[in-house]
Amino acid sequence: MRITSDTYYQNLFNNNNKVNYELLKVNEQISSGMMIQYANESPDIYSHTMRLDDEITTKTQVKESSQSAMSFSEQTDTTLGAMSKELTAFKVKLVQAANAGNSQTTLDALAEEMEGIRNQIAMLSNTSIDGKYLFSGSATETKPINTDGTYNGDDDDIKTFFGNELQQKYNISGDELFFGEESNVTRKVTTNISLYDQLKKYPDIMQDSTIPRNTGTDEYITSASTMRSLMGDTDNVVDAANAKHHFYIQGTTHDGVAFKDTVSLKDTETMQDLLDRIGENYGNSAANQVVSVTINNTGQIMIEDLRAGSSKMEFNIVANTSPYEATIRGGEITAIAGSGAETITAADFDLNGTPFSSDLVIPDPSTAEEKANLIIGKINELSGTTNVVASLVTNNAKSYISLINTINPVDSTGNDAESGNITLSIGASAAVTGFTPGTTSHDNFSAVSNLNELSYGTSVIKEFSNSNYTDKVATTNIEQNMYDPNIFELKNTFVTDIGDFANSNTILNDIFGTNTQTISFAGTQSDGTTAVATSLNITATTNLKDLMDKIKTDFDSASDLTMSYTAGKISIVSSTGNLEFTMTSKDALGNNIDGINSMAALTYDEASFLREGATLTSNIPQIIKDTNAYATDSTKMVDVSTKTSLTDSTNDSLYNVTGTDVQGNAFTLQMEFPKSADSTDGVTYTVTRNGVADSNTYNVFNVDGTNTTSDDLTYRQFMDAVNITVSNTTRTGTTHADQVADLATANTTSSTYLDTKGRLTFNDETSATTKAELNFFDENSNDMSKAGSMFSFQSNTALTVTDPKNDIFAGLDAIIQSVRDGKYDSNGFSGDPRNVGMQNSIDMIDGIADHFSRVQTHSGVQSNVLISTRDRMELLIVNTMQIRSEVLDTDLAEASLRLNQLSLNYQAMLSTVGKITQLSLVNYL
Repeated sequence: MRITSDTYYQNLFNNNNKVNYELLKVNEQISSGMMIQYANESPDIYSHTMRLDDEITTKTQVKESSQSAMSFSEQTDTTLGAMSKELTAFKVKLVQAANAGNSQTTLDALAEEMEGIRNQIAMLSNTSIDGKYLFSGSATETKPINTDGTYNGDDDDIKTFFGNELQQKYNISGDELFFGEESNVTRKVTTNISLYDQLKKYPDIMQDSTIPRNTGTDEYITSASTMRSLMGDTDNVVDAANAKHHFYIQGTTHDGVAFKDTVSLKDTETMQDLLDRIGENYGNSAANQVVSVTINNTGQIMIEDLRAGSSKMEFNIVANTSPYEATIRGGEITAIAGSGAETITAADFDLNGTPFSSDLVIPDPSTAEEKANLIIGKINELSGTTNVVASLVTNNAKSYISLINTINPVDSTGNDAESGNITLSIGASAAVTGFTPGTTSHDNFSAVSNLNELSYGTSVIKEFSNSNYTDKVATTNIEQNMYDPNIFELKNTFVTDIGDFANSNTILNDIFGTNTQTISFAGTQSDGTTAVATSLNITATTNLKDLMDKIKTDFDSASDLTMSYTAGKISIVSSTGNLEFTMTSKDALGNNIDGINSMAALTYDEASFLREGATLTSNIPQIIKDTNAYATDSTKMVDVSTKTSLTDSTNDSLYNVTGTDVQGNAFTLQMEFPKSADSTDGVTYTVTRNGVADSNTYNVFNVDGTNTTSDDLTYRQFMDAVNITVSNTTRTGTTHADQVADLATANTTSSTYLDTKGRLTFNDETSATTKAELNFFDENSNDMSKAGSMFSFQSNTALTVTDPKNDIFAGLDAIIQSVRDGKYDSNGFSGDPRNVGMQNSIDMIDGIADHFSRVQTHSGVQSNVLISTRDRMELLIVNTMQIRSEVLDTDLAEASLRLNQLSLNYQAMLSTVGKITQLSLVNYL
């Protein structure tokens, strides 16, 4: 190959550029400290560096967010610690108050201090950091707690991002803190009437008439006490043969299954026998104890669910000893025939073989119910005695006349003293069709099948709980004290429509409702002979004192009566030992209506909702059986029901909603759940208002217009039917579209919903104080021969001492109130009858403190995770930066050596080039 000068210089130029480039590159690496400046210099290094830079950025973000979350969490932890200290101080004050011997002044002072601690906890609950409230959930700009303890936030978690789809919660929501559930806590309930040993309290009656009564002592019942000591007796004879003490037990098990049981025991059987029978209803057996049933040191029954995590257990008990009256029931009135005036002859009404004194002329009333009420009124008028109680009872859309002869049908030896017969024979006038004669019972030792039968007569009723939750009935009577024949007590409980015991100044409209216009009385004066038939007209100003004055005026023959009133009960002392009367509520037309509060002990789950202004609220939360969570609008009712299915295999099931609507009209909504054979027909309901039945039957529809089957019925659908009815919305029709339109109209007037505690609530949007009243109950609620109720919304259940579910401020307020009221135990006759008292409150405050401790531990764990994450991120950032440095940073020693090598090479090249360029022809000669 021929090498020319041009080739030589071209190679020289290329080598020079190459060395200069290498020198420039090394110089840039040394000056910048980086191996490359641009991606094209080394794609591998560049991509590796970018990946490491991304990791550093992500870890830095995690570190910063962890730091921010850690500050929030640490402040939460600090605040919870302060709350726990306040709760400790609160408990110290409670224990001090619970010690017997404190004066009311001391209790008031302690209550004030406890109130201050409670308010301090509320203030701490509203702690914020950097403008964000700690306990509002995700609604961090919303103040969480109001002064009354209601919560404004949500139950959402706030989380910080950890990368790789990892997140960490760092807040404690108010829902978790104030209402959180403790799955390891057991439910404990208690009755609130202390049971005393009657044998020791009344030795003159039950032991020996020569023993002075003033030597008797007040001693609480124990588990070893006999039934005779518990229930009492009218003589000193111990009956070991007959099981004449009857205990009517209702409740709900751990799993949400309702039960009813009638337990009949003999004089000689013990309280432990009763406790064991109660336990068996909850599932106790010799091999397995699922509940603990005990009698505490103040004579009250306590039941603890030994399995944790369920809030479903409920309990109610009432008892009676040997009914002292014959009960004669009329048959069902399925129709009343004829039109125009009718006459029923006096001979058709027969009391103990003696016809009444005059015929009964029935005008042409507008309804069958009015005609039946006229018949009942005439029975009361013509009987000439208060031994007959007559009433119209409506059940399952049918009516029957109920007649009770309260004459004692047996003498002291247990033999029949008189027949006690009542004959109601309508006969030729055909005024009533479908009438089946009632039955007469002279069995001195039988239990009743329906608790309504205990509402009349002289049966000795034993109450285990007192309550301000009652039902409404038309008639009540007085009960004579079994130990002191001079003392009488009205069987009903006087409770206002807002659930408070009435006082002497309470307006009767607030007790009986505005539909009750008259209270009629029938009976015998204290002289034992003078018959009384009188009435009290109720005006807007008539109060309870007026009612008591009316009784004294009309029944006091010669200053024989002394009236008194305590904790919902009117007591009367008759110096003659004589007094008989019934009291009946009537509407403006003179018809009997349910206006009188029933005896609270006989009302389990038929109790009226409590009114507070425009709102009616139930007291039984709707709790899902499987999860113990509160029900919501979309919850299927079967998931809360005491039954596994709302479709009975053989019978239609009926559930009733009664009361008054927002206009004050009496109504009944009856919902029907079809039996298996008709299950595809879906759920339907009918409505009666002011005694007039709506001719339509309404289906419950799904959103798509199809019929809703029993087990698919949701709370929202049920509440929509209630809301349309209670709002008094005029129905436009029965189609799905009609009901959608009717509901839209109803929702402008009122709302029916489940609150945050799962309680069914009705709110009247048109009035500050609603006229509406509500009772929800199963058709067989008081029938002890039938299965337990499908649902319970309002109930006289035993008082709750501990429960997995928490309501912190409501609990603190109840504890403070127990101190203010001086309630050392769950005394149903002192202060709020539903308050469990100071002794039980110690268990409550321990539960609250344990809950706070658990939440604080949870918060501490969250803080530790955040601290650990922050520290780990710092270490990872350093490690990643080191790797990045190894990948990208210049090795100065290596670069310097390379620079020296290149410089020497460049200088050598230049020297060689210089020498070569100086050569001539002479050098080759």
